[in-house]
Amino acid sequence: MYCSRNLIILVFAGIVAASCGGGEAPSTTPAPVATSEAPTAGKSVDPSTAGSVSGSIQYAGEAGRKVRIRMNADPNCAAKHTSRVYTEDLQIGEDGALQNAFVWIKTGLEDYTFQPPAEPVGLDQSGCIYTPHVLGIQAGQVLEILN
Repeated sequence: MYCSRNLIILVFAGIVAASCGGGEAPSTTPAPVATSEAPTAGKSVDPSTAGSVSGSIQYAGEAGRKVRIRMNADPNCAAKHTSRVYTEDLQIGEDGALQNAFVWIKTGLEDYTFQPPAEPVGLDQSGCIYTPHVLGIQAGQVLEILN
């Protein structure tokens, strides 16, 4: 599982690195996305006994100054923004809730297999800004990238 996660991260990093720039019209047909092999056999989860995890992560401390992103290196990106653009490294809501935090169950589910969700995960790039800033995807799930 650790190896699969690293492979997904490497593939994703390559796609992100290659997807910014250009000024061509967007394609209406999504490009095919490679998926990993199906999960190995293990115990299935009984939905009637499954639970859920919810909550929020509160940020404590000084948020610091936002860093401006200079879009003038690519005129196509600069043209899409009417105001200044800042990094999204640390986004804190009005109530102190940390946005773009990713939480997962690290141990305890090694003996189980999970079918990837049928609905694809989407990543959109417009004006050299990626939305969403953080996303989770399961091995074998389809990733749609718009550019």
